[in-house]
Amino acid sequence: MDQPKVVRLLRVMQLLARTTYHSVDEIAALLECSDRTVYRYIESLRDAGFAIVKREGTIFQLVEPPKGGVDPRQYVCFTDEEAAVLGRLIQCLDGNNPQKEVLLRKITAIYNAAELHKMTIHRGLDRVLANLEKAITGKRVAVFHDYASSCSGEYRDYLVEPFKMDVNSVNVAALDLNSGHNKIFKVARIGEVKLLPEMWTREKEHKYPKLDVFRMSGEAPIHVCLALTLRARNLLLEEYPLSEAHIREEDGRWIFDADVMRLEGIGRFVMGLLDQVEILEGDALWDYVQERCRMGLSMRN
Repeated sequence: MDQPKVVRLLRVMQLLARTTYHSVDEIAALLECSDRTVYRYIESLRDAGFAIVKREGTIFQLVEPPKGGVDPRQYVCFTDEEAAVLGRLIQCLDGNNPQKEVLLRKITAIYNAAELHKMTIHRGLDRVLANLEKAITGKRVAVFHDYASSCSGEYRDYLVEPFKMDVNSVNVAALDLNSGHNKIFKVARIGEVKLLPEMWTREKEHKYPKLDVFRMSGEAPIHVCLALTLRARNLLLEEYPLSEAHIREEDGRWIFDADVMRLEGIGRFVMGLLDQVEILEGDALWDYVQERCRMGLSMRN
């Protein structure tokens, strides 16, 4: 099998491994090939011993192996940040290394990093994950009990329609039925998932919220532009690898120019490096930083 076919086969594996199901025609469109070709890849994977089941219509999924077996899904899914870090590591190879460009082409071709999300391994959440899976596949309304909200700083209950988990079951997207907003919830922060008898009634409103480079989601983007010292630039890249696409060098300093979905993420970064960062654009960010600084001083007094 030549390299382009291997690349497409691995891409099919990645798409089948995700918790968001893809139909054969959707996969064909992403790979720019025919439906017939996708079916051949699926059969090739089955012949190789992978457990692939038909969900409904033309939707297939790569499922868990028998107990005690190795789960191949953990080897075919990179997160966007993992892909970014790997790309930077490959770039560090000597320019004369013949494998450098080959590796970069492969990782770019196989992994659509912009569609993937972060990976952290959490243990002891079997019941939460099981009920989330039931809610999503059964299209059931649920209550997230005792969700530890970092925004409000308190435990809250959310009445939701959960509709999508990321590839590593760390985040779950759900429509908050009280606010009417689609939100990203951290699975590890959910105390309990209670399934309700009601079925979804607002599926047309389901939309996976966009995440910014600071891992924050929101309804409307906010444009910001920062001037960074070399130290601030390095710290930003180390903590938030996806920020690299939005950084450029200009007149001896580093410029971060991007849209963010909420101010909390970038605000924390700026406040931690007040002497290393200058806000060039973003009145809302400037107001946010000032207000937080005033609150901090008032608490000390």
